[in-house]
Amino acid sequence: YKARCLIKMQKVEEAIASIKEGLYYFPKSQDILKERAEIFKARTQYDVAIIDYTELLGKLSRKEEIADVLLNRAYCYGKLENFQKAIFDYTSIIAEFPDPHCYFNRGICYQKISNYEKAIEDFSKVIMEDKKNANAYFNRACCYEKLNSIDSAMNDYSIAFSLSQTKQPQYKHLHTSLT
Repeated sequence: YKARCLIKMQKVEEAIASIKEGLYYFPKSQDILKERAEIFKARTQYDVAIIDYTELLGKLSRKEEIADVLLNRAYCYGKLENFQKAIFDYTSIIAEFPDPHCYFNRGICYQKISNYEKAIEDFSKVIMEDKKNANAYFNRACCYEKLNSIDSAMNDYSIAFSLSQTKQPQYKHLHTSLT
């Protein structure tokens, strides 16, 4: 808890030292380990955060807590462009908690490794849950375009553009580039 206060005071190095001391005296503390992982994640030290998240997974038993740690670790893997491991973690979460957020993130990972069919499946699941998710339509359109399914791409780009509250230029440009 001291580390949280130090973080709020922008004393990150002191917070890490406090956590290190806490782990020395309480080596089995899940809270302290999770806090350290979150600090490393916030500092974009994703590789170090992954080590802590992985260690933390070995200490947890509740499915909700495991899913939360997997979600954070998957995010870190994605930031390091280790999309296969991110996909594995998202898939593990989805097996217990089929959440649109996880489908969307896994879809992005599939898209990054050019597995457009799988990405389309995941973006479609997001759209089934939230018909107003412009980002899911937009990313699915990009995948359709990569697969030369131009009619499907045009349809999704049009929907993404109409749903976008800000009418972001990227949607308009891509929509008009296919016409």
